[in-house]
Formats: sequence, C-alpha cells, structure tokens
Amino acid sequence: MTNSNQEQTVELTGQELMEKALEKLIANPTAVINRLQVAKLAGRSHSVLRKKSYEKIRTKIIDAEKIRKVELENLSLQERVNKLEAELEEAKSKISELKKNKPNGPSEKETKEAEGALISRLTEMYRYNDALRFQLIEKHQIDIDEETGEILHVEFGKKR
Repeated sequence: MTNSNQEQTVELTGQELMEKALEKLIANPTAVINRLQVAKLAGRSHSVLRKKSYEKIRTKIIDAEKIRKVELENLSLQERVNKLEAELEEAKSKISELKKNKPNGPSEKETKEAEGALISRLTEMYRYNDALRFQLIEKHQIDIDEETGEILHVEFGKKR
C-alpha cells in the first residue's frame, strides 16, 4: 500500500477529532464555541472532556470560548457604533433641511409684538400691586418701606 492509503485507514483519536472540531469552530467567525459544540462537531460526547487525558483540549476550548466572547462583544459594539453614526448623519441632514426651509428665530415683527405684550402685562401687575398696597394702608395702619415694598408694621383692628 502507498503512504496516502495508510493515512486514510488510520483513524483519528478522540483528542485529534476534538482539536479539528475546535479549529473548524474557530475558523467560523459567527460560531458559538463551547465544550458541547466542539464535542458535537467531533461526533463525541461532551462528557469525555472531563477525563484527565482531554485536559489540554479542554483548556484550549475554554481559551477559545473567552476569545470568541470578546470578539462577539466587540462586533456588537461596532454594530451599535455604526448604527448610531448612521442616525447622527440622518439627524444632521434633517437639521440642515430645516435650516434651509425656515429662517433662524422669530421675525422682528413677532419679537416686537411679544415685547409689547410682556410690557403691558408687567404694567398691569404693577398697577394691581399698587392698588393692593393702598387698600392695606387704608384698611389697617401699616408702615411700608417705599424702596423695597416691605411691610414694616401692621396694627390690625385700628383704622386711621
């Protein structure tokens, strides 16, 4: 027999099957790597990995599993970054469209109208404040600080 025929008739050991299965899983970037998957791919039971003779392959599987977990997390984070960048670009384009369609801020006419309404409301509030102060002075003997509007002294029940 030739050398190639001898290689075909020689069967691989369980450890070699597990190593080949692990290599196949590592080669597939989306494959889940764990003891059960390696054993299934090798056509063996995962319980054989508990044997002392399989300790080397077991540590290789655990190391590969840790590396794959980190790779999948990084891939997930990269996908999220790409999604957020796309959303940011979309938001920027919407903002630029809105800026083109509508000028910045209210018009001068709108601003003057708003200022006028605020001034008239403020004047009305001061008028009510003065009217209430004079009612208090008339009804009760009250000393009021003219600068701050603070009530300094009140004598209830006594009229002037």
